[in-house]
Amino acid sequence: MAESRGNAPHPRDPRDARRGGGDADASLPPRAVAALREGRANDAIEALREAEGLDPKAAQARVHAYLAADPALRKRLDERQREFRKRLIGWVLVVDAVILAAVAAWWFSR
Repeated sequence: MAESRGNAPHPRDPRDARRGGGDADASLPPRAVAALREGRANDAIEALREAEGLDPKAAQARVHAYLAADPALRKRLDERQREFRKRLIGWVLVVDAVILAAVAAWWFSR
């Protein structure tokens, strides 16, 4: 008697890609891989969409499947995104300080 799998998809079910699974050996175009190595996941998704004519969700699922198959690349991407967020927060604080200084100078010079 076959074992019941419930609602779990068949291993080759195309819906797997939408769930973040997909083929571990799914290759991406060189431009998409280069974008991932530079920490630009959105550019990788866009490159994949342009190269293969995929819709946004399918391209995102393929990129996530590629990253799931390469933990080192996923870690590097996460680190680069963390670095970017830190730099962005730093610049936002600098801009806020400049605006605050300009408002204070205007206020006290009246």
